[in-house]
Amino acid sequence: MRRRPLRTAAVAVVALVGTLLVAGPAGAAPAKKWGTTFCRAVSTWGTGVSTISAAERAKPQAASAPEAAARLGAYLDAYSALTVTFGEAVTAAGTPDVANGARIEKTIRKGITAMVTEIDAIATALDALDVSDPTAFRTGAAQLQTRVGASNEPFSAALDQVSTLDRSGDLDRVLRTAPACKGLTGG
Repeated sequence: MRRRPLRTAAVAVVALVGTLLVAGPAGAAPAKKWGTTFCRAVSTWGTGVSTISAAERAKPQAASAPEAAARLGAYLDAYSALTVTFGEAVTAAGTPDVANGARIEKTIRKGITAMVTEIDAIATALDALDVSDPTAFRTGAAQLQTRVGASNEPFSAALDQVSTLDRSGDLDRVLRTAPACKGLTGG
């Protein structure tokens, strides 16, 4: 069984996840400021995930199951850290000053928290794979890679819910016009 270097930080992640769910900053942030902060956080997170993914793809194929497990574990650690930082940035942005702003903020934070939870579950499943059986490891690792590819689905679902919650379209207008959002929204 492989020991992840960041496993000791799991307690801190669990504490942070609880904070993400229940503790946003008090008061509402002006919608434009919130949108700018949110878009910068999304962009930073996306760039970070793209960077670690490209770096992993550029490496030669792992020579053994233990090496592959270590590399996937390191990738998951980095992905989790990026996603936790993303959640912290969204929490720091506060509540957007729009109709349903508190519900929008909570929905987004829950989506990010669900991503962190899934990434940690994937890491736990990785730790349980038998690296002494290369065939079984390859099969299990392929399933985990599929889960990694789908791990952002809770955030995507949260954004779909936000579209429904933003009945007035105020937040949508802000996100389409804020300079920091242009690359994300196509606006």
